[in-house]
Amino acid sequence: MVDNDSALGPAARHRGWNIAGILALLAVATAGVLHLRGFGGAFLSDDYGYLHVIAHADREHQLARWVLARFVEPVAAGNFAYRPITALTWALDWRVSGPWAAGWRLQSLALHLASAAAVYCIASRWIFGRVRLHGAAMLPAALFAAFPFAGEATFWPSSRADVLVAFFSLLFLATLDGGPRVASVYRQAVRVALVCAALLSKESAMPLAATALFVDLALRASREERPSRSPFASHLRFVTLDLAPSWLVFAAYIAWRSLLFGTPLKVYPQTTLPANAGEYLERLASYGSLLVRQPGTDPSWLWAFVAALVLLALLVGLVIAARGRYQRAVPLVGACGLSAVVYLLAPALLSGVDVGISEGTRNFYVAWLYLSLAAGLAATLTRLSLVAGVAGIGWMLVAQAGSLSQWQNAALEMRALLGAIPAFGERLDDDQYALLLLPDHVGVALFARNAEGGIVDWPVQTREYLRVMAGMTEFDIPGWREHFADGSIARLKHADSFDMNRFAGVFCWSASGTGFTQVASAGPVGDFDGWVSALYARVATSSCMRGSLGVQ
Repeated sequence: MVDNDSALGPAARHRGWNIAGILALLAVATAGVLHLRGFGGAFLSDDYGYLHVIAHADREHQLARWVLARFVEPVAAGNFAYRPITALTWALDWRVSGPWAAGWRLQSLALHLASAAAVYCIASRWIFGRVRLHGAAMLPAALFAAFPFAGEATFWPSSRADVLVAFFSLLFLATLDGGPRVASVYRQAVRVALVCAALLSKESAMPLAATALFVDLALRASREERPSRSPFASHLRFVTLDLAPSWLVFAAYIAWRSLLFGTPLKVYPQTTLPANAGEYLERLASYGSLLVRQPGTDPSWLWAFVAALVLLALLVGLVIAARGRYQRAVPLVGACGLSAVVYLLAPALLSGVDVGISEGTRNFYVAWLYLSLAAGLAATLTRLSLVAGVAGIGWMLVAQAGSLSQWQNAALEMRALLGAIPAFGERLDDDQYALLLLPDHVGVALFARNAEGGIVDWPVQTREYLRVMAGMTEFDIPGWREHFADGSIARLKHADSFDMNRFAGVFCWSASGTGFTQVASAGPVGDFDGWVSALYARVATSSCMRGSLGVQ
């Protein structure tokens, strides 16, 4: 931590900082505006599951009990996702906004912009020793606000956990100063509370124990005026004492997760650690799909190519600064960069990325926090890196606009679909049953996955149409071989039995967004394989919404 502008290098004293600061501020405002376009759209995918459970718990006057149960149970059945703070924010969303999706998204956007403000304050303190108005601190804040995969991370309420982890992690980082004395009891208490909040938001907060070490060491090193004979050993002793209470909290959390779920790390029972280095590298290779499928740029490789050029320019600027008189800021850049790498590598220990739809970009939201700090601080060191930093902000906004647009278009399409369900439901007799074939995802945006019952049920609908219809994605089709025979439809109708002669068939949502089109015959399904083949053939020649069955 420094007391003046000297550690910033010549870029900080250049008059172009005024322009850079204004551009960065405009970038933050642009990021906020980009989010607002599709706020009026409906919920998507997993949102319906959480909404359904919370709304029904509240209707039965059990909402408080449900929230408290999340502290000793997973957030959803069948996994080990332990996120009670996130569940609490969803419950607050329900109480404040009900089934109005925009209200839920506003909380995520507010947290995202609040985190950008926290990045500004942290960068300002690291650069100048105090929070002050300067374009230098705006660069990392703008980079963070321009997170290129914002559609999944900040527009989708189901991914609230990642936004919360970033927010609490930033508040925790703000308590680090590298000395000269170990933090007071009051500051330690604040740190413990923030660590608990981050860990109880999502498991991805666990690497914070390591990243805090890197940052505190770098801050300690930046304070040193006269190098000692063994600077690293002395810095490590200080940081160990400074972070000991926080590390004890991490240890207690690991023990608590092990007690609850029998595993300290797993989120899903089927996930495993890599069997060998080759498997781990394969999981890391799946991240490449995020770059080549980044929406909003054409050809697909262009975004990654330009982003690599920007990063290269920042690295060159960092090397130049490290060899000159501005090296005091370099340890912080290195600490944040190393922290970003930790967060990038950690998810692959348990899973890769769904290469089909690039699902999983939300897992890199916290990594982006550290990368934006590293890149933003590096941009303050030379004029070359300053230009690269400003260019990088603009290029990230291009990607963010593309990511958000697909999620927003999907949400607006879902709103139209939900509005057509009541009229369609009234066409069905009480003893009939229909299936609605819907896309699992649209582009990079999840659509009807895990929402099969939620889209036709209260509180999204004023009536519970689940008694006469249910949604179905392509991945659900094999399961209906058993469902047609095992009484599943009768249970959905709360009846003793169901006559398959009253099966109304399968209907898809039209590409024009005007209604439902029948794509599978009504009545009993004898030859299931033949029935599925006919369904695929009919959808291929119908005007169904793109993605209803595979790539169309």
